[in-house]
Amino acid sequence: MKNNILSLVAIVATLSFFAACSGGQKDQIVRKWQMSEMKSPSATRAMNELDQKIKAADDSIASAGTDTTKAAMFKMDKESYVSQKESYEKMMESFNKQTWEFMKDGKCEMAMGEEKESGTWSISEDGKKLALTSSNGKTDTLEISELTKDKMVFSITKDSSSITFVPAEEKK
Repeated sequence: MKNNILSLVAIVATLSFFAACSGGQKDQIVRKWQMSEMKSPSATRAMNELDQKIKAADDSIASAGTDTTKAAMFKMDKESYVSQKESYEKMMESFNKQTWEFMKDGKCEMAMGEEKESGTWSISEDGKKLALTSSNGKTDTLEISELTKDKMVFSITKDSSSITFVPAEEKK
């Protein structure tokens, strides 16, 4: 009988622990978050390739010597590569201004500049997946790598990317 009571107490304690952990995840996500970093190996490779193309264009311009037609052609190539790089950097800058807000009632709002999207959110029972459902009914599931009161990190296993959010500073 004593063993049964101890077993029952152990089971209740274990279930309470897991319930507290799961609730903790849900409690920690409820706030407004701002993207602070996006790591993407494929994007890094693309930027490195653009840097190499810009350097190659510079080398070609220098080696064109007095052939102004060739030099002009290489300059146009370089301008195109620089423009692509600047566009990417501006896009990443706008991503870093992105905010996601999670409310206790399971609703969420994502904003990037003037564009806003509303929907709902839920965390899996094990606290490892975040399901986001947009207002049009499309659901995306993200893998939670880390979730604390100060940091939220999602992993994208398909290409080893990660997205990091920190609590957004409230405007006064």
